Amino acid sequence: MDKNGIGYSSLIRSKRNHTGVIGVSFDKKSGTYIARLMYHGRYVLNQATRSFDEAVKLRRQAEQQYFNVKEMND
Repeated sequence: MDKNGIGYSSLIRSKRNHTGVIGVSFDKKSGTYIARLMYHGRYVLNQATRSFDEAVKLRRQAEQQYFNVKEMND
């Protein structure tokens, strides 16, 4: 975690990331995209949607709310 309590996994894209967006993954079993964000060791966002774009939108909104940033992953 950095000094603000933000886990590095919330900031840095892993080589295992297949969607290209930090905090958005695809669940093959359910066929949904999962938007996640961990803040101070707790998930503040953990939501499933059928739409990739919707999952990205949810993640970006959570980033703005909790990290106060505009375009963190771009």
